[in-house]
Amino acid sequence: MRGDAAGSWNWKRRNPRIDSNAGPQISDSYEISLRTIDDWRYFLKYVAHSATGLPCRSDKLNAWNSRMIRSLARMAKVTSRSALRFATALTVCFVGPVAAIAATMEPIRIDGTALPQPKPDFVSLMPGELVEMTVPLTRPDLSSILPKSTATVTEMVLAQTGQQSTREDVYKLQSGEGLATLLARAGFTRADASAAINEVIGRASLRALPVGLEVRATEHGFAFSTKNGREIYAIRDAEEGWMAFTAIRPVERYVAYAQGIIDDSIYRAASASDIPDGALAEYIRVMGFSVDFQREVRSGDAFELLYEQAVDSITGDLVDTKLHYAGLMLSGKQLGYYRFDHDGTRVGWYDRDGQSAARTLIRTPISGARLSSSFGMRRHPISGYNKMHKGVDFAAPSGTPIIAAGSGVITKSGWLGAYGRYVSIRH
Repeated sequence: MRGDAAGSWNWKRRNPRIDSNAGPQISDSYEISLRTIDDWRYFLKYVAHSATGLPCRSDKLNAWNSRMIRSLARMAKVTSRSALRFATALTVCFVGPVAAIAATMEPIRIDGTALPQPKPDFVSLMPGELVEMTVPLTRPDLSSILPKSTATVTEMVLAQTGQQSTREDVYKLQSGEGLATLLARAGFTRADASAAINEVIGRASLRALPVGLEVRATEHGFAFSTKNGREIYAIRDAEEGWMAFTAIRPVERYVAYAQGIIDDSIYRAASASDIPDGALAEYIRVMGFSVDFQREVRSGDAFELLYEQAVDSITGDLVDTKLHYAGLMLSGKQLGYYRFDHDGTRVGWYDRDGQSAARTLIRTPISGARLSSSFGMRRHPISGYNKMHKGVDFAAPSGTPIIAAGSGVITKSGWLGAYGRYVSIRH
């Protein structure tokens, strides 16, 4: 089978070409031409045996083959876009005493109503009427919904009920004491304490109140802070009775940058630069995976931190710190790690090449310490015998923070004989 550039196909190369546009012809074969006029044009031409429908050339009298009619019907099912038109005549020619018979097929036009319709929307078939729905908004910030805390409970009582308080005292929760006992010490009756606690229970867990919790109380109510930067207020209204609600402590956030030169230890140098303990502890933890603070840090090395700090707008106290960059110039070599939050689930630290700072264990869990006893055989300081020392001892000034060498489970904590304060972590 061969095709030419005009789109005409012949079954055999030796078969003569038949011009479909020349009208009826006398030939020893017949031809069927189908042309679809649209953006595309198809010219399907072939010569077929009258009895078998197979490609051939015959000198005998041929008769119309019904098999070819069925083939033509199948061709008519092919559609191009919106309409199907047969623009070319169907020509059938017989050889011999039979005259040529030409039958012209009229164009078939299909309007839009006869085309297949799309499947109707299931919702439109249901009973009822369609209504418009608004797209849900994003979760609002709690600071735009909850009230702001005040410097004193007296101010909150006055703002909520219009009552004026004559006194306000601070009470600390003692060991073995509950909130009801503390309220009794503050001068509240048992009925008032019970009613106030019933309102507070839905907003805070009273079983987890820490020892030393400060509760500010007046004759009309009290308030205490929680760990998430919120305060629980319980106020007694003269008409409606006790009510409790949550308020947010107003917090201001600042971005700070600090740098310094290490002289004796990085801990002392950072303390001299007024770096918050939380940011410094995070800095040592991040750098501890790559730097041995005991052996590699030298006098003259420089450090730098970029951190965010949250300050209570009422008291001015530091609420929280967040380290964003940790840098260290170590013997002329620059180290730097950047904070990256993984979808709010975990925090990673990476250098500018994308390499993570995290390792299995940090190299030195304490900053500015000296190695007082290494791993291996040594003379026991008490018994005087040589004995295997299965650890590494560091000596540091009192108050130096100690960081866990890696993630793990605390198996023991407390006082342990000659060890003193002892914490055991299984990594």
